Amino acid sequence: MTTLEIKLKGTPPTWAKEATYYYENFHQEQWIAKKDGETLLLSGSDMNWELITITKEMRKNILDKKPADLNINFNPADLNINFNKEEVFWLKAVLNSFY
Repeated sequence: MTTLEIKLKGTPPTWAKEATYYYENFHQEQWIAKKDGETLLLSGSDMNWELITITKEMRKNILDKKPADLNINFNPADLNINFNKEEVFWLKAVLNSFY
């Protein structure tokens, strides 16, 4: 088995090496995520690696948003963070594979 190692900028969370999902946008902002029981842990470099915990209930709110609803300041499930369209598509793909 081959292991892929990606250098994360700044000071990522302690669980970063356990992350199973990774995304980097065209601004070189990095996102990581991992499953933790029934929740998804999410963190990004452009928010100083602050932890976001997404529950099953939040997942439904995020996935219910239609592509037409997406814009440069999309804030899924009132997470107090804005995602660009590409980041939202990544997040939705992660959530669809998770539950």
